[in-house]
Amino acid sequence: VAQEVGRILARIHSLDMPISKECRLAQFVDDMIERLRSSDRWKTQNYPMHTTLAKVDKALYPDLITIDLLAEELEICKKCLAQSGSP
Repeated sequence: VAQEVGRILARIHSLDMPISKECRLAQFVDDMIERLRSSDRWKTQNYPMHTTLAKVDKALYPDLITIDLLAEELEICKKCLAQSGSP
């Protein structure tokens, strides 16, 4: 699957068309965080952390998630993507 996706992306990136080939994920995430920060629900409430899809030691994650913690985690993800060298 990864090879096929790579071939498709290579064709897209080699197109000579006036379309943006830049990754917009980081901007999307930043915009999402700003919308959540302006939401009354996130200003006044923290949410319980649910790990129903993964069996993780409870000591490894917080009981509650806040918008600041979410933003911090997403910044870590962006740094990892930047260091990976992947477009």
